[in-house]
Amino acid sequence: MRTLTVFLFLSILPAVSFAEAQPLDFSNWKQQKIRAAYQRYVKSLRDYKYMNPAKKAEKKKKAQIANINYHVLNYSRQMTIKDYLDLYIAEKYPNNIKALNKAVASLSKPQIAQLLAEYQRQNRKAEQMKQ
Repeated sequence: MRTLTVFLFLSILPAVSFAEAQPLDFSNWKQQKIRAAYQRYVKSLRDYKYMNPAKKAEKKKKAQIANINYHVLNYSRQMTIKDYLDLYIAEKYPNNIKALNKAVASLSKPQIAQLLAEYQRQNRKAEQMKQ
């Protein structure tokens, strides 16, 4: 029985460990980032709220952390297609053309237009800095 278990485990191992992970599409990635930022913000607010008022320095630090997490939450809500490609696809799937193609193929026409406009703005800024 043990031999059969080991055989079955080894026979499915390559399919599990070497299967190419599929990248999240932009909307799912952004929602994941917003959810994570929201959870950190709520936790930091809770930590601040239940902090002993006598410990003023620690309470002030908790307030600062909550404020930072609030700004992170707002930034995550404003993440763009360019952020998705730069922060997620390029980092998680470096040198993986298939993942990049899949990510770009999942974008709608307005999202592709937004991406191109952002790269155009970035190129203009780079040109202006050279002058």
